[in-house]
Amino acid sequence: MKNELTVSIPLNERNDLIKTRTYIQTAIDRCHNLGGGSVFIPSGKYLTSSIEIKSQVTLCLASDCFLISPVEADQFNPLHLKQNDLSINTPELGYAMIYAQDSCDIGIEGGVIIGCGEAFWTPMQEIGELWCSTPPRYYAKPFRPMTLLLKNCQNISIKSLVIQDSPAYSAWLLSCQNVHFQACRVENNFYGPNTDGYHFSSCFNVLVEDCYFQTGDDSLAVDGNDSGFSKGTVIRNCTFNSAVNVLRIYTGLDSFIKDDGSFYKVRDVKISHCKVLNAAGVVNVTAQYGQIEDIVCENLDVTLEQEGTPFFLMTDRGSISKVTIKDCRVRANGVATFIGTKEDWISDVILKQLNYLIKPKKKLYELDIPDPIPNYGQHHFAPCNLYLRYVSNIEISDVIINWEYNPVFSQSFSAVKLRFGKDILIKNLKATAYNSKGNLPTIEVSNSKAVNVI
Repeated sequence: MKNELTVSIPLNERNDLIKTRTYIQTAIDRCHNLGGGSVFIPSGKYLTSSIEIKSQVTLCLASDCFLISPVEADQFNPLHLKQNDLSINTPELGYAMIYAQDSCDIGIEGGVIIGCGEAFWTPMQEIGELWCSTPPRYYAKPFRPMTLLLKNCQNISIKSLVIQDSPAYSAWLLSCQNVHFQACRVENNFYGPNTDGYHFSSCFNVLVEDCYFQTGDDSLAVDGNDSGFSKGTVIRNCTFNSAVNVLRIYTGLDSFIKDDGSFYKVRDVKISHCKVLNAAGVVNVTAQYGQIEDIVCENLDVTLEQEGTPFFLMTDRGSISKVTIKDCRVRANGVATFIGTKEDWISDVILKQLNYLIKPKKKLYELDIPDPIPNYGQHHFAPCNLYLRYVSNIEISDVIINWEYNPVFSQSFSAVKLRFGKDILIKNLKATAYNSKGNLPTIEVSNSKAVNVI
């Protein structure tokens, strides 16, 4: 029989960080030593940090239990992240409200964790151009903890947990396996720096379902940058309101990554049956120093108010292949942008049964994008049309592009722009050029071969 322990903290001690941490950690340690079970924290507000979950223990919080973060760096214990040869370039130390390392069969159920994010940022005195709907509004201070930080863990279950106002990532999981987030909520500051939702680095067999995200950065991120490989991520039945991307899939890019010959891989990621209330991008895939393949996006209902494009693929000394985007309904200010390089073309992509309503919007690269793109972050400025460069074996079928006229956007452009493509099939495309009055073709092609339009 599993053990069931309850943490009883006197009301007058719940604002004492050391005492609350000791009460909670003692219960977790005892439950672990007894062979596992659950640790229950009843309703109330508790100031605490650096709680370690151990194997075979589930932390159960009452629905009106609030764990509140302190705001000073010395009130968090460091977690040493780089402890084996699998971690290639990951930072050595991490800090979090709740963490676990080298544990299995762990969980969190219910409750609310409040990160007090604004205490870890400095407001900007000036905000960027007014046409940009999400200019930075805060500077990040040197120290910012995560809310959840899990390293080398297996069989993880997070259910009905609400994370509010996280100072940085709401959850960062590194080299974890068999992960399940269900019916959780992330409610972060829409303008907070790096206030991502869940970030999975080199994880296997991840399922995120029935969750809600409001984030100031990517709601979900999948990369191979810890152990070098990530495989098997499924996102379904979720709702998103993001200042940046719904889902970012990438290799390289992180500031701690070195150009030392390391090679990273991400495979088998699927997002389906989700609703996007707002974002700058839905699926953003960038391969730097690595290989990304087997990506599926299907049955999405999308509204993008932020500048950007719903589907963005980019290579930078890496490869992207086997991507399928189908059965989506999109209202946005861009169709999609796929930009490979002369050395690393994007290949084997299917766009199928997509229905767009596009209202062009002022952006840095409204009609074209530099070759090469100056940096990854400029995906926000992607063109308004379907823009393809250095791509091969692409199928575009049963795609509808309707335009909503923007009176302050007077430029004219083709619905599809293809540069440096080969083996391209376009069939049943229903679109016209924007604001052209018959002077522009629907599809603009240059430096390409084996392009078949039917």
